[in-house]
Amino acid sequence: MEMMDSLKKICLENNGIGDPGAVQLAKSLEENDTLLSLYLEDNEIGRDGAVALGTMLCNKFKLSKLYLSHNPIGDDGFLSIAAGLTDIETLRNLKLAETQLTHVSIPHLAKCLANKRFMTQLVLDNNKIGTNGAQLLADGIRDNETMTDLRISNCQIGEDGAIAIANVLSNKKNLLVLDVTSNKIMVNGCVAICRAIQHHTTLREILMSNNFIGPDGARQLATKVLSGTKYITEVHLANNGIFPDGAAAIGKALADKKYLEVLNLRRNDIGLDGV
Repeated sequence: MEMMDSLKKICLENNGIGDPGAVQLAKSLEENDTLLSLYLEDNEIGRDGAVALGTMLCNKFKLSKLYLSHNPIGDDGFLSIAAGLTDIETLRNLKLAETQLTHVSIPHLAKCLANKRFMTQLVLDNNKIGTNGAQLLADGIRDNETMTDLRISNCQIGEDGAIAIANVLSNKKNLLVLDVTSNKIMVNGCVAICRAIQHHTTLREILMSNNFIGPDGARQLATKVLSGTKYITEVHLANNGIFPDGAAAIGKALADKKYLEVLNLRRNDIGLDGV
């Protein structure tokens, strides 16, 4: 199909193409050398489809965006995807949320990301990468200085994983969105992240709900991060046990933030004093 050879953008989200469709798509794109964006989220693509897509990606040297979220690719399938992306230095946006990845996939992802100098968005939400995976991921994005959107919610990274990620955030001065929701990063993980991004004045959204950061973590976030971010639009801190003291610190830091649109402090026992 000659038409497939010249396509630059393909949007096939939510079509239930499954493995057979992914295999056929990959075959149709074998000769294409112009592809810039491929959107395949929510398509029931598993291992076999991912293997076919990974093979096809090997010569897509102009690819900028690849969205594969909400597909049961798994570790075996992702091995092929990572191999296909390894030499593509133009990749900027990679979405892999809820693709059944574990820590087994992260060394391959880290290797794949090492040469992505212009990567701006990485989405890994709802994958069980764990603490070891977070540490390996940190190595993969260590030299990247262009990241604007990093999402690793519900990835089971824990306190040590959060500290590892924090250690590679200081050079990402253009960071706009950081999502570490539901990772049990605790106070120490929160403190490490706050110290790493305290000079990131471009930050727009901080999502840190369900992490047990407590009032001490809230105070650190308030004084080191929120007080210096002029354009913050969203702050999500639900279910963190910040209590009245933490809420007061957050409120004080946000008092002059005229661009703030969302403040989520659900289930924090802040009481009347916190309000």
